[in-house]
Amino acid sequence: MSEVEQLEQQVQRLSPEELAQFRAWFLEYDAQRWDQQIAADLKAGKLDALIAEARADFKAGKALKLRTITPLPDFGRCIAIYQCIYARWRTRTMHS
Repeated sequence: MSEVEQLEQQVQRLSPEELAQFRAWFLEYDAQRWDQQIAADLKAGKLDALIAEARADFKAGKALKLRTITPLPDFGRCIAIYQCIYARWRTRTMHS
């Protein structure tokens, strides 16, 4: 049994309170790892092309006005969206 499978089983045995505590810890941990990766990729120049593309789009008037986003009632859906965006970004930066 892999380490991930063992973790999955352990998480499944957590009480609702323990699961909430683990979730809070993991989200913070994951956010910190994300920040570290973004900082490293930025320093390594891996985001330069995306930054240049965004600046060019802005100068060309292709930027949209930001609006306030109402939080989704289903937080899990937010996490799924975040993971999808991250996966697409990682794929794009790893191949550049």
